[in-house]
Amino acid sequence: MGAYTVVLWNPSTRRSRRLPYAPIEFPNQPRYFVSRVYGFGYDGVSDDYKLVRIVVLKGREDDSLHYEVKVYSLRSNSWHRVEEKFPHYPDLNRVGGVLASGNLHWIVNEETERGKTNLIVSFDLGCEEYGLVPQPEFTHPRFYADVEALGGCLSLICNYYLTHIDIWVMKEYGVKESWTKLISMAQPGTLRSFQNVRPIGYSKSGGQLLLQHGPLKLLWYDLKRKTCKSVKIRDVHDLSQVVMCVGSLVSLKSGRGERERKKKQEQEEKNM
Repeated sequence: MGAYTVVLWNPSTRRSRRLPYAPIEFPNQPRYFVSRVYGFGYDGVSDDYKLVRIVVLKGREDDSLHYEVKVYSLRSNSWHRVEEKFPHYPDLNRVGGVLASGNLHWIVNEETERGKTNLIVSFDLGCEEYGLVPQPEFTHPRFYADVEALGGCLSLICNYYLTHIDIWVMKEYGVKESWTKLISMAQPGTLRSFQNVRPIGYSKSGGQLLLQHGPLKLLWYDLKRKTCKSVKIRDVHDLSQVVMCVGSLVSLKSGRGERERKKKQEQEEKNM
């Protein structure tokens, strides 16, 4: 596996930082490369920004899956390995982990007697440990699952492709009973298919939900009227992925965390 470059970019300051190279270190047994997925977020415990990299390899002889998890710390500008094994098999349709309540999240697959089932695996950026997030009670368990962050809360997208799509929001993190079904949308004329539909965020009033449908279309969904309308963006002819961005003045060069940056700013204001 050849070298590759990972860069952190702060869109608020327009500054970037090239991360040090982190080799993929597995025993010498021949393996196929399967995937490389990431997750990025703020660790409020250590006041640090961290990038998590998960590499998946498959054995040539027995098709067994092997994982390597490494974490990059902006504060120390270095990588370290997480020895605890990543549970289950990550959904390769999602390259980046979803950040909510100080945890990164991925959908993983588990083989059962009834076939594959979806689980939500969390990675706590503070203690760097894995966990499973409880899911709501489903009437129909067969669907394509994905996770997103909505208004700071973890959300679960249950895509039934030909019939409808359900979007759930976990109002209180880690509490199963706090799951609330935000929308259950039957396929309107605006959408030919529910494939690749994902929520982006709420409108300022909170009455509408912005959805991305595939690489080319954005939609406003009215939560009260249960209607969709297309969003026109001038001079944008192709969209890969739309994400919510929260502005930050954290310096990628200094490696200071959010609390340290605010403390320094307050001190400078006092000295003026």
